[in-house]
Parts: sequence; C-alpha cells; structure tokens
Amino acid sequence: MDDIIGFIFISIFMKLIFWGICYATGCLLTPLISLGKWQAGDSEKGNRSGFTLKKIDGELYLGSCSVALIGMLFWAVVITALLIT
Repeated sequence: MDDIIGFIFISIFMKLIFWGICYATGCLLTPLISLGKWQAGDSEKGNRSGFTLKKIDGELYLGSCSVALIGMLFWAVVITALLIT
C-alpha cells in the first residue's frame, strides 16, 4: 500500500514540475515564435485550457495546452541536440 501512495505522490509531483517547466518556457517562446502576434493564454483572460486561439480585448491568446506544447517541443529539441553532440 505504501508503494502505491508513494508512486502516486511522485507521479503527481513529476507531472506538475514537467508541465510547469513546459508552460513557463512556452510563455516565453509564444510571442517570439509568432513575432508578437500571439500571447500566452492565462486564467485572468478566460483562456485557461485547450488548443484554441481566442481574440480578447484586441489581442490573440493561445490556449495553455498549446503553450505547454510549444515549451515541450523546445525542450525536446534541446535535449535531442545535446544527446547528438
């Protein structure tokens, strides 16, 4: 029973770290990739999740799942490049 509880705790902890790092990286890269046309979606603007692109207050906001995916792809490329060299 202790193994299951430990596994669940470690799994949740690792997912939070993984998705947190990916989302934070995606927040930095989204305006760079789109040349300033898109912003990372946040909960205050009502675009919390999904892969949608919404226009709010005259600005385009990319959904948080897409932002995290951009960050994940960035880290995948970085890690792959480090492993190849």
